[in-house]
Amino acid sequence: MTLPPLRYLSAADIVASMPPVEERLHLAELTLVALADGSAELPAKIAIHPRGASSFGHAMPAHLRGTDPTGHDDLVGMKWVVGYPANGAPGGPGLPTIFATIVMNDASTGLPVAILDGGPITAARTAAISGVALRRFARTSARLPGGATGWDSSAQECRVGVISRSSATFSRAPICGSSTAIMRAPRPL
Repeated sequence: MTLPPLRYLSAADIVASMPPVEERLHLAELTLVALADGSAELPAKIAIHPRGASSFGHAMPAHLRGTDPTGHDDLVGMKWVVGYPANGAPGGPGLPTIFATIVMNDASTGLPVAILDGGPITAARTAAISGVALRRFARTSARLPGGATGWDSSAQECRVGVISRSSATFSRAPICGSSTAIMRAPRPL
């Protein structure tokens, strides 16, 4: 028996295939609903702490039930995130401090089908979840702090209509259709 090849999608592959912001917001909302109604499993992170101050590894398995009763459209995967703060410290190796890798499996057989660079997915997912929360719960006059996923978060804030003059946003990437860097002073909430 010959197994199908295991696919690898780099950060560039992921960014190139990322759906539009509105679709990301929709997918994030569907995921939150699935977690609430029990059709998704997302257990607590499994953590290890390798040598090196504040280093960590987190395994985050997940299962999303599809609509097909046979499970043909279920999704099964795991994100593995490791953090090594010393990588970016003076005298360190000059590597990124956090790496994320996602393994996707065939939900019917368990066969690994893809390994994905998890960085862009994590940034987009974090921003989309924030965007859903903002859309559902934020006052339109809310003042929002920036975050580690600044560009992605700002794109979501623009899309949900809550970015304002008091938002703390800095990016060299396009935000709300502008290609200039934006820096606004945050105000207390």
